[in-house]
Parts: sequence; C-alpha cells; structure tokens
Amino acid sequence: KGFTALAIGTLIQEGKLSLDAKAVECVSMPVPNVSADVTIRHLLTHTSGIGDYFDEEEVENYEEFFVEIPWYEMKGPKDYLPLFKKPMKFTPGERFSYCNSGFILLGVIIEEITGIPYQKYVEEQIFAPCGMTDSGYFAMNALPERTAYGYMKTDDGWKTNIFNLPIVGASDGGAFTTVGDMQTFW
Repeated sequence: KGFTALAIGTLIQEGKLSLDAKAVECVSMPVPNVSADVTIRHLLTHTSGIGDYFDEEEVENYEEFFVEIPWYEMKGPKDYLPLFKKPMKFTPGERFSYCNSGFILLGVIIEEITGIPYQKYVEEQIFAPCGMTDSGYFAMNALPERTAYGYMKTDDGWKTNIFNLPIVGASDGGAFTTVGDMQTFW
C-alpha cells in the first residue's frame, strides 16, 4: 500500500490528480457501491467507508477466506472490481476503517490516469529510479529464484499461503522485495 500511496503522490506532484478529486470521477468505468463523495484523500487514509472485499473486521480465519473469482485470474486492480459488492459502511470521512478495496480503487485510478498497468507503473516509476533491482510484482507461479514464500499458522501447523493470494499482487499489496532493496528505497 505504501508503493500505491507513493505512486498517487507522484501523480499529485505532477499535477495529474489532487487529494480532493472524487474517486469515481477519475475512472471511466462504473465502480459499484462507492459513494460519489469518496475522495483520493479518503482512500489514502482509510476513511472512505467503502465496503471492503477483505474486511479484516469480519474475517476471522484467513485460511478460509476465498473470493468468487479464482485467485489465478486476479492479475491487476480492475480484476477486483466485481468484488465491490458490499454497501458503503459509513459516510466518507466519518471514521477510520482499514480498507483493501480503497487501495484497489487507487490502483485503478493510477492505471486510468497513466494508461499503464499498475504493476508496470510502480516498477518503472518507483522501483527502477530508486535502484530496487530485486523488487517487482511477480506471478506466484513464476517466482524468481530464491524467493521466500509467505506462511500462516493453521491448526495443522505452518502452511504456505500461496492458495490464499492473487496470482500477481496489486495495489493493495503483493510486491516482492528484499531487505537490501527496502534499505535502498528508504
């Protein structure tokens, strides 16, 4: 999400977007269940009120969390839009509620403004200029050599989380990086 926020900040700095821009006005397709009053600022600060496709206030067991679309079809932010089925939780700006869907929408906005797929934009505009040569949005079925897998604790012990993740990370998370690249970034 930090890379998404930085990408949005870059577009703001270039004058292509503003914090007070209405999110739904920044995209060419309908975005279901998102109030016309949601701004870029609301999305960045988790105060949009958007119903989250992965609401951490509701999900009790990550191992049992699945969506109707197979994870292997989730290749970019727009692939998540059919998951925007939950109604608004509250009026934008009313309170804080961590929201993955808000960052997905920011990724769609980045793609719409730049005409570049989200992952490619971050790789070209953030990773490359920072010298993050070992970072990227890699497909889970084509990971570079020596990539570490994520794990989660279950009742049966530790298991990899590869079946609970999209095939390629998007604007709500999923970039692969190294300690060295993060040091370079910071």
